[in-house]
Order: sequence, then structure tokens, then C-alpha cells
Amino acid sequence: MPYNDAHVWLARPEDCLREELVAYYESLLNPAETQRMQLRVLPHLRHEFVVTRALCRTMLAEFTGAAPRAIQFASNAYGRPEIAFPLHARGLSFNLSNMPGLVACGIARNADIGLDIASRSYDHDDPTVVARYFARAERDALASLPSAAQPDYFQVLWALKESYVKACGTGLTVPLAAFAMDTSGERIAIEFADANANADRHTWQFELVRPDTTHVVAIALRKPSADHQVVHTQTVVPGVDHSATISSGRYRQS
Repeated sequence: MPYNDAHVWLARPEDCLREELVAYYESLLNPAETQRMQLRVLPHLRHEFVVTRALCRTMLAEFTGAAPRAIQFASNAYGRPEIAFPLHARGLSFNLSNMPGLVACGIARNADIGLDIASRSYDHDDPTVVARYFARAERDALASLPSAAQPDYFQVLWALKESYVKACGTGLTVPLAAFAMDTSGERIAIEFADANANADRHTWQFELVRPDTTHVVAIALRKPSADHQVVHTQTVVPGVDHSATISSGRYRQS
């Protein structure tokens, strides 16, 4: 995997419904993942969880050379998952996100990565949410738009803010109103309420992917120097008997 690359794989759970595929996906789960899957009462939520974990294990296997079942995870002090095995993969950062209809896994070398999926089917642009969690600049930008455009931009801002928090890896300790996302320029920028924090703005890179008319995927990268090339690929998670090859993060049906 090139030093300054980040890869994001996207999969739709409804494309992964074949019984033999689902059985294979479930066989990849460790006992803790199986228990988490079984706690989900609704079948579609169990399936979404299984596809998300299978996508994660398949993608990490592609970039580490380990078998999907062999990959082991640990959590940092804030609960963020990290690769514990194979040992040579500890320099890789990965992150997951899922919404009904779409799941995503991202991986990066030499950067911290965070992903978040927002969906237009979820109407979260509640004024109380905006007032509590959005910075003043974001509230102003949102209010300046025609009312018909505001729900979509809300989802964009929300996904970007969540991707930043997830890339930080410190969970809910990051107050969402303490920073603002700005999409008005050639590149997406972040502005912090704390003037001292703004000295590190250049270490952040943000990307948006719109895989369909319903979802938007936000990608946050904290990198030490040059921007990463972000490669995003839509895929079907391959199974043990699925006629497919994956090469350089791109899926090809054989």
C-alpha cells in the first residue's frame, strides 16, 4: 500500500444476500462480534452488521496479507478499534461506518482516518440540534441557503464533523460546536474556536463521496505532510466461493 494512499470501500447490504455469502461472512466473525450481531433483534440490522464486519475483515486482509479470520482488534482508551494482529499492520489506521443501504470501511497508512455516512432518508436537521452542535459559521452558512437545500447541506456538515471526531479517536470528548467545517473553498477546511488549535489545520484533509442520490460519505484524514490520494471503490464483499478478484482496492467481477 503506497505511503500516502487512503482507500475506502463501499458495499450495499442488499447486494450481499446470497445464503452462502452470508454464511461465509458470519464465519469470519470472532465470538465478540457474533455476540454483538445476535443482540440486534431486527434481521436487517443483523445483516447490516455482518456485512460491515465482513467488509472490514476482507479489506484489512487485502492490505495486510493476513487471512480475514486471523485479524485481531484492540481498542484505545476511548474505545476506538485498532489492529492488534498482524503486528506489521499496526501502522495502518482504519475506520467503519454504516447506514441503512450502505456500509463503508476506510484504511490509510501514515494518517488517522475517520469515516461517516449520512443519509437523506434520515431527517436530522432539527433546529435544536443545529443550535447545540453546530458552530456559528456553520449555522450562518446553513441559514444562507434556500430552505430546500438546507437538509442536504446539514447532512454534509454532520458527516464531515463526525468523520473528524472519529479520526481524532477520542470519542465524545470532542465538542462538536468547537470547530466548523467550511466547504466554500477549493478544498474542505476546518476552523477551530481555539486559536491555538488552528495552527494544526493544515494537517487535516477532508473528502466527500456521493455514491448515490441518498448517501454522502465524509472522509477525514489527519496526516503529517502531503495530502493522501483517496481511492474509493464500490464492491460486493467476496465470499469463499464468490467468483471475484480484488486488486489495488478495486473490485472486478470475473
